[in-house]
Amino acid sequence: MDSAASDSQINLALLLFLIFPCHHFLTLVWVRHQFLHLTLRQDENSRELKMASYRIICPSWV
Repeated sequence: MDSAASDSQINLALLLFLIFPCHHFLTLVWVRHQFLHLTLRQDENSRELKMASYRIICPSWV
């Protein structure tokens, strides 16, 4: 195996070593972001439902 082929294999291995952990980390960050976004949206919806039910039980004119 010549030096150029060896260098390209080392570069490829280094590139894969750097890309895959970053890709994995970014995927986890994206999944966490989606989860938080979903739970925050559900919290907003439940808060709106609670306020709506409160308005039905206790109208503002009481």
